[in-house]
Amino acid sequence: MPSARPLRLRKILSWTHLWAGIVLAIYLTLMGITGALLVFEDEFFALSLPHSSATASSAWAAPAQVLANAQKAVPNGHISFVILPTLQQPVYRLWVEEKKQSRIFTADAVTGHILAPGSRPWIDWVHDLHTELLLGPGGVLCNGIGAIGLMLLILTGIWLWWPGFARLGRALTLRLHGNLRSFNFSLHNVVGSWALFFLFWWSFSGIYFAWPAQVARLIGHFSQPVGMQAPTPLPDVPTPATAPTVEQILVSAQKATPGGILYGLSLPQFPDDNLIVYVDRKRSGDF
Repeated sequence: MPSARPLRLRKILSWTHLWAGIVLAIYLTLMGITGALLVFEDEFFALSLPHSSATASSAWAAPAQVLANAQKAVPNGHISFVILPTLQQPVYRLWVEEKKQSRIFTADAVTGHILAPGSRPWIDWVHDLHTELLLGPGGVLCNGIGAIGLMLLILTGIWLWWPGFARLGRALTLRLHGNLRSFNFSLHNVVGSWALFFLFWWSFSGIYFAWPAQVARLIGHFSQPVGMQAPTPLPDVPTPATAPTVEQILVSAQKATPGGILYGLSLPQFPDDNLIVYVDRKRSGDF
């Protein structure tokens, strides 16, 4: 006869698993739907753009002019990132940080004019809903708590489901006989077990995005990183009399990556920081 302790533990885990599933049901459905939409984020964004007369022969507005227009629109903001236009998405996209909040602006690729406020496409709101629950940086923490809840659901589910190695094959097979309640229970177990790796990775990635430094330190205890060989020092380059323009930097990046497609710019926050240029080696979006 089994002892009372395992039975009591099973009852506690069953209660935890049940209520974790009930509480997380709406949240996980929301994350699933918004995540599925974001798989096609670029395509939805392109569909939301107004009709453009831009062609392959059109000359894009100079990035420096677009940056100046955006800075004029938000005098106290800091432009942190810019995505360059393509024929599929003929707009500049600019991320502007102001008072610890991030705003996204779009600018016409040909004229460089900042588009009217409120023209932000709906897919950007879906992105904020998925990553921050429309709560700003605090929403990332809420997502981390939700990911911990999902991990708790997974671990309790494994403990309650585990049939032992001898009956593992049968536990992974859907049983069609029996009443509706028996079928539903079998379906729950089979779907949960086959989706186990996906659900675990979903939970782990959510925890990582909420606490990246802490997770990295934890992983470092079990898997020490291999040190990279120090790069060969570059020769000293004399400081130019005048700072290079954004256009000159883009030309240098293009020459350094023949056949690459210029994707975006990460702008310096402080005077001594570097300006980083992102280049796609295949097609735009395939980093």
